[in-house]
Amino acid sequence: ERADAFFAIELIFDGAPSGTIVEAGGAGWGIYCGLDAAGDFVTRVGGGGSGHPTNCAKVTAPAAMLAGKAGTLYLGIFDADLTLSVWFHEAGQDAPALLGSDVAIVDWALWAGGDVGGWGFHDNDIAGSDGGGVFNGAISEGRFYDATTPPVFPNWTEWQDFQIGDYVARGYDFKLTLETQAAGTAVRVSEFSMQIDMPDRVEGGDDVICPAAGVAIVYAPGFKSKPAVTVDGQSLPVGARSVRTLATRTGFHQQFIDDLGAGIACTFDWVAKGYGRTE
Repeated sequence: ERADAFFAIELIFDGAPSGTIVEAGGAGWGIYCGLDAAGDFVTRVGGGGSGHPTNCAKVTAPAAMLAGKAGTLYLGIFDADLTLSVWFHEAGQDAPALLGSDVAIVDWALWAGGDVGGWGFHDNDIAGSDGGGVFNGAISEGRFYDATTPPVFPNWTEWQDFQIGDYVARGYDFKLTLETQAAGTAVRVSEFSMQIDMPDRVEGGDDVICPAAGVAIVYAPGFKSKPAVTVDGQSLPVGARSVRTLATRTGFHQQFIDDLGAGIACTFDWVAKGYGRTE
């Protein structure tokens, strides 16, 4: 499917799903995906405000279609046609199912990338009255692709003689050159190998301010693969617990909630241990 902006969200729905899955957008418009006040699954993109404005595409589906299921949710935004399409690929199924498509009646602004709300919680009121609250399921990974940004292709350097040392690169290519001064000599290589080891990395933060809605932690730069993370909340009330979602090689979202499920504003320390770096 064609799309100018595309979300892929790996998640597990609660048996009675509620809350915000993702909320983001630029000035004057945005995208919301989650459960509305009536308990229905809703995704909207375009203008803000409540209901279904003419500059908004909106897809609605019964929550029962997703309750208790695990899989990947896909949100496709095609600006040229003012179209929003939503699919859900349930784990174990051969193909995703289309939950719906809708077309805005009038124009909308192209994705701007500002005013990002959040993954798993409602922050900037982009959705109007359509939703809100913390998602009561589990989001394991959320990815966003913006096709309006030209891709950056790698440029290989010139060949250079290999020396043991530390190198930073997106990729490596090796070649073995054999030379002989004897015209009648044949050379055969039976085996050639190269070993590359990425050094261990430790990143962390102290006394990080965490609002009740949670905070996004971004590794700069990202790890090669998802690191092990430990978090230590400070001055938490009895019964409070840590909720970490969207843990990937580039960061995670951290929140603390009390024994009633309400968010807690606090500070915390964190440490991430992994290897490699991606820029």
